[in-house]
Amino acid sequence: MSTISRDAIVITLLGGLGACASPEAPSLPVDAGATVDSGTTSAPEAGTLDAATAEDAGLVNPCPETATLEVTESSLVWDWWLGDELPQAQLALVVSDPLCTELSVSTNAAWLVAGADTATNSLFIRLKSEAVVSGLHEGLIELRTALDRPVLATIQVELKALTHARGEGRRHVLVIGMDGVRADALRLADTPQIDALAARGTSSYTASTQLSAGTASAAGWHSIFTGAEPSKHGVTVNGYYRQLDRDYPTFFERAARDLELRAAVSAHWAPILDQHIEEDALHFGSRGTDQEVTDAMAEHLRSGESQLHFVHLDDVDHSGHASGFDPYNERYLRAIRGNDVMVGTLVSAILDRPDVADENWLVIWVTDHGGSGRDHGDQIVTHQRIALITSGPSAIRRSVEGGNHMDVHPTVMQHLGLSPDESWDLDGSIFGLPLLTEANCSDGRDDDQDGQIDCDDPDCSDAEACLPIGDICPSERVGQRLEWAIYTAGMQGAVARLSGTCGGLEGRERTLLWRAPYTSRYTFNTISSRGNTVLWARSECEGQELACNDELYGDARMDVPYNTQSLIQLDLNQGQQIILGLDEAARNSVDQVTLNVYDLGLACSEASTLSQVGVAVARGNNDAQATRLTPSCAGMGRDHIILWTAPASATYRFDTQGSGLDTVLALYSSDCLNELACNDDGGQGYTSVVEYAVNEGDQIAIVVGGFRGRNGLWELNITELD
Repeated sequence: MSTISRDAIVITLLGGLGACASPEAPSLPVDAGATVDSGTTSAPEAGTLDAATAEDAGLVNPCPETATLEVTESSLVWDWWLGDELPQAQLALVVSDPLCTELSVSTNAAWLVAGADTATNSLFIRLKSEAVVSGLHEGLIELRTALDRPVLATIQVELKALTHARGEGRRHVLVIGMDGVRADALRLADTPQIDALAARGTSSYTASTQLSAGTASAAGWHSIFTGAEPSKHGVTVNGYYRQLDRDYPTFFERAARDLELRAAVSAHWAPILDQHIEEDALHFGSRGTDQEVTDAMAEHLRSGESQLHFVHLDDVDHSGHASGFDPYNERYLRAIRGNDVMVGTLVSAILDRPDVADENWLVIWVTDHGGSGRDHGDQIVTHQRIALITSGPSAIRRSVEGGNHMDVHPTVMQHLGLSPDESWDLDGSIFGLPLLTEANCSDGRDDDQDGQIDCDDPDCSDAEACLPIGDICPSERVGQRLEWAIYTAGMQGAVARLSGTCGGLEGRERTLLWRAPYTSRYTFNTISSRGNTVLWARSECEGQELACNDELYGDARMDVPYNTQSLIQLDLNQGQQIILGLDEAARNSVDQVTLNVYDLGLACSEASTLSQVGVAVARGNNDAQATRLTPSCAGMGRDHIILWTAPASATYRFDTQGSGLDTVLALYSSDCLNELACNDDGGQGYTSVVEYAVNEGDQIAIVVGGFRGRNGLWELNITELD
């Protein structure tokens, strides 16, 4: 990209002899070379040619002394990284006399090419990429009416460049950590510096935090530093480090111990230096406000002393706690914009290093968590969904889905020259760098940049994604297990081979073999999964589809808890086996899947019993209830079942007046298999009402639930009607 100064300059041409061709000679394009003097050629001083000799040779310059030249721009600023479109400019030249048909144009920089075309009154300038080395450069373009005449106009070109190092090059990394940045807010904020990093590497705005603990900053940053889940390294909450396991070293320690590299950290949040990083791992450390730590790291970057650098900025998290983690909160977005300026300061400092031309740089942008309201810490999508960026001349340029901030550790080590080993027991993987082999054989990407993708690459000959379905399905056997979370797993490593008729064509899936313990009707759902799931069932891996569901309530409304989860029901015989597919609605749209299984007959037989009539004969809070039944009148979630026996033959009114939530009310047969009646908003407000005739002694199942999974306090009233 380039920015251009619009200050016009007017030059009066000086007289003298030159080497211009005759007026009839056609002007050549800039690359033809006949009239362009582009490079490091220096012009001789005016008057060095003998006039008689020049006249005999036909080299008299017809351009008069009184001619003037107007150049509409006098300076250019170019910011170019390897892989960017080459900067170029076409500047307007206004020559007052038509006899001035050609100009002499020279530059003092090998990376700068320039030439004039008086036929179109244009000056063409472009970058010669093969001559560029990393750093901050200044070039000068000089215009003359002839090679031997004085300079009449100049254009200054400032170049900020980052490319591969000269020779083998020394490897360096800068990790920029901005605390508490929601991915959707980052997309909406005005962040030209972060956007430039994303465009110059691999970026994901659907990455995840660690998954085995809440989204406290301590858990997040330590997972970033170690590449491991909190369940391994032991840091789960802020301020408690007694369970910290140093068997999972930070990338600072690994770089210092195994590669003998120097590491520098500048952090706003004090525990990063005090608790998270090993004492002997750092060569340089500083703390302060965001501006202070930025300035300190920028100065250290310019010194060229260290190879591994980390900066922690905290203003965005402070703004979220003070005013709200909200993508439409202007104060929150303003904090992101302020940090973006600091990102630019840090990147510019890299280019100002004394030996940057001999260095191979990688820049990583990461955050520890998102947030909602004025807090974070929960294991929910708005707290766990983050962005992740790997940028630099060595990074693959693409936008992807997925990723995890634990990927930072192996990515840093890979770039520094120490490939991650299985013995490290990491939970992250290399993000955005070419690999030595095709690491993921089902993602549609050329991981090792050898031109062979996924199963076409010999590296994938033994990969699950490329084996016959019968060899990889089912991926797990879960027996006859029932109830909440009978199976939970991350989707990393899952393959995209099977799908349902309702969705999941491009998504990865986990396939489970499950066996019915009784002859009954069963509910299977993916509630508590992280991401947009599809759930399907087959008789066998490549057999007949038995059921498929994408959205539990028919659409993905964002105002309900289970907006992207799935549910199916099946009538199965005792011992019958099925294949359950826990799939993604789109590739990389799910971080973790959970399967819940309920036997409706068992759930009904174990329900509480009741035979009274009156006001508030039953009360409860459905917050912790399961979602098992699917009444026809509306989407119901978090249902509560009551077995009620009629005290007399009559028509009864069942209602939820007095409840503190939007209810759905349904009546079923006593085995919970057949729906008898259903109502959503038949009462006052969002309460429900059903009238139904029951014979004395007959038992029915009364089911109270929240509309689309809403939770809260509910009440049930039963009235005998005349």
